[in-house]
Amino acid sequence: MKFFGASMSAKRIRAVLLLLGLASIGVGISTPSLWIAILNGYPGDSLFTLDPAEIAGVVLISLTLITSFFWLLSLVLLPLARAVAARPVTRAATAIVSLAGAFLVFGMSHTVSPQIYYTFYRWIIPGLPDQWVIKTWFDTERFIGAATLAPDGSLSAHLTGIAIWCLAVFVAWIFMMRWQDGAWQASPLVAGIVSAAMLFVMRLAVS
Repeated sequence: MKFFGASMSAKRIRAVLLLLGLASIGVGISTPSLWIAILNGYPGDSLFTLDPAEIAGVVLISLTLITSFFWLLSLVLLPLARAVAARPVTRAATAIVSLAGAFLVFGMSHTVSPQIYYTFYRWIIPGLPDQWVIKTWFDTERFIGAATLAPDGSLSAHLTGIAIWCLAVFVAWIFMMRWQDGAWQASPLVAGIVSAAMLFVMRLAVS
């Protein structure tokens, strides 16, 4: 498959998914608040008032939304990274602008996502009114709250926070690699492990 002239091989697809997984692990290891929430079982989280099948549906929606965002982001950034690969200064500037744009788009997506969840809840809970639950197109307070990964946060907020932190390493990694066909600066596994380690240090530095 080609997108804006860049070939998307199965190897690159696996590399993108591998990095996302390793970066998520890096966030989890470096965030004690996540350990606390997991050990406590997220007490009071409304998610756990649902039955197992309904919980699975909510989790599936969350994972689908987050994975789809990173997948679409890679489709846009891979050809862009390839185009500026030979110009280090331009590549660095493009990476910074791309990261800012990724945060903006993800923040907007995060703000409107409650409507998707509410639609699902209306399907499984009879009697809920048909209404628009989105109050703004970018909820800065909710976005920052998710990024802090507070111990009392919900499972949904923690999934969002992990995704936010993964964005930084994800974008940096794409622009650090050489995406020409068959020309890699490092193996995807090594790059992913290094990225996870970098993310671990970043999280500790701001904790």
